[in-house]
Amino acid sequence: MPVLTVSSIMSTPVMPIGPATKGVIFKSGLPATSQNIIRYIDILIGMCIILLVAVDSVVNNWVINDFVGDGYAFLTPIATVQNADQLQQEYQFASHSGLIDLSNIGYWMINTTVSALSAKSDSIFVLSVGWFTSAPESADQCKIFQATYPFDISQTPVAHLGVVSNSVTYIRGNAATHIFRNDLTENLAKAPIDSTGLDALGYVPGRIGTDMRLTTGISLVNTSTPQVYDVAFYKIYPKSFCSGCDPATELGFGHCNLTFVYNDSSKSVTITKSNNLLGSTYKLGLLSPHSSFSTASYYVKFTAILFAVGGFLASRRTVMWLEVDHTKTQSIASKIIRMVLPKYFPYPSRALRFDMFCYNSDIFSILFAPNEFV
Repeated sequence: MPVLTVSSIMSTPVMPIGPATKGVIFKSGLPATSQNIIRYIDILIGMCIILLVAVDSVVNNWVINDFVGDGYAFLTPIATVQNADQLQQEYQFASHSGLIDLSNIGYWMINTTVSALSAKSDSIFVLSVGWFTSAPESADQCKIFQATYPFDISQTPVAHLGVVSNSVTYIRGNAATHIFRNDLTENLAKAPIDSTGLDALGYVPGRIGTDMRLTTGISLVNTSTPQVYDVAFYKIYPKSFCSGCDPATELGFGHCNLTFVYNDSSKSVTITKSNNLLGSTYKLGLLSPHSSFSTASYYVKFTAILFAVGGFLASRRTVMWLEVDHTKTQSIASKIIRMVLPKYFPYPSRALRFDMFCYNSDIFSILFAPNEFV
């Protein structure tokens, strides 16, 4: 009768079946040098893709941008007020282009933006987008300042000026009608025209905007001679695609070359010329609503990245089946750990690189990509 020894029932190492090579050997008609060049180019492209994903995950993350706080530099002109009405005590607004001249919705958009920004509300993101140098082909940021402002130099020699206007952008047709109809060339609207005339031509309101500019202090002299100054200004420009919807606000800081003519008898100052200051730096920011959808999008994106990293690391090794050791008891905790993190063969798989795994994974693509638009 055979006798069983302890060693005969002990677990034995499990050896892999078949060749334990790193990859699949195949023949190619290309020379070895060409194959190496193609492989290195492929790796370089993959590294660029991963770099873009990494940069996008950090730079395009509005939570990080808002937390860093660079965008709050645009808070400067309204730091001492809590709402739009208090701005009239801090700035001299242009005649016929002041807060009292706005439409109800236009004033609501400015008041909502100023109140949320000055209070640093949790319902908004304040973002620093970037900057550019003012050039001749840059958009005119200064023409709006040409107006007359009430200002008494005997009360204060330093003027803080403001100007605001609201507008409605009308649109007609869409990409399909532009192709199959002549709405780009026939019955076009011509100024001057009112909303009734635009409606008759088939135009519909598309976007509402309220553009407000506030200058820094300007030291003027009591003289009728034109005075030319380099004036810094702030821009607060909320926009919305429907009446009463939460606006998305463009923020800006730049410089204008302004020509002032002071009239002491009428206690007013008129800006007769206004131009972009070429070579100056224009800084751009954005104030965007912070909703539950935008918050959820970051968790979904984080889940996508976590899945990509974890899934790729798991794909690098081959899972090994459980080998029972009859001489030891196995706890419930160890069984759960083994279920989540099973043992692996120490033979790495190089079938897919990380970038190839990401862009061949439906789960990663579905979770990560749509959140770019939230």
